[in-house]
Amino acid sequence: MRDAAGPDAAARAELGGTPVFYNVHSRVLLELHGIRKRFGGVTALRDGNLAVATGEVHLLMGENGAGKSTLMKIVAGMIHADAGEILWRGARVSFRNPAEA
Repeated sequence: MRDAAGPDAAARAELGGTPVFYNVHSRVLLELHGIRKRFGGVTALRDGNLAVATGEVHLLMGENGAGKSTLMKIVAGMIHADAGEILWRGARVSFRNPAEA
């Protein structure tokens, strides 16, 4: 069961993403909000959002070209997002390489 949105839901809505809902029984570890990536004239990922809490397992699925691999490469520090934010345990982070991720 999910509770009301966290206190910063309005700020997340400004990023164009859906607010992250917090489960009282788990802690959100990783949050992605409004992640965007372009390669030349091609938008590979537009408005990527994800929240992963302790003990959760997620499946990322979609059609070819939907941005699944791009999103995971950004989380892994292999490529850099053009826009959006990554939060780890509520703190904004930026990875320059896979070792930092």
